[in-house]
Amino acid sequence: MKKLKQVETSKKILWMTYTLFLGTLLAGIMCVQKDKDTSLFMYAIPSTGGVFAATVAFYLNKAKMENIFKGKEEFLRYKIDLLKDCSTILKSEVEEDLNNMDNVLTDCINTETQEVVNEKFNVTN
Repeated sequence: MKKLKQVETSKKILWMTYTLFLGTLLAGIMCVQKDKDTSLFMYAIPSTGGVFAATVAFYLNKAKMENIFKGKEEFLRYKIDLLKDCSTILKSEVEEDLNNMDNVLTDCINTETQEVVNEKFNVTN
C-alpha cells in the first residue's frame, strides 16, 4: 500500500480560509448578476478576507521561523564536520569564526522569536 503524505494543519487552515473567502466572493458576484440584495456581502467579504489575510500572515511567519531553525541546524552540522577535518593549529581560528556566525544566527532566532511573542494584531472596524 502506498502511504499518503499528511498535510500540515496550518496548510489545511490556510486552504479552508481561502475556500471560504473565494466562496463568499463568488456568492456575492452571483447575487449581483441576479439583481439580489448584496448588503450582506458588504460585511462578509471583508470579514472572510481579513481572516484569510491573517491566516496567510501566520503561515508565512511560521515558515520563516522553520527555515531559520533549519539553517541553524545545517550550520551546526557544517561546524562539526569542519572542526573534525581541521588541524589543531587552525582549530582555534576556525572555531572563533564559526562561533561568531553561530552568534549571528542565534541573535536572528532570538529576535524573530521575540517578535512573534510580542506581535499584536490590531483589528480595525
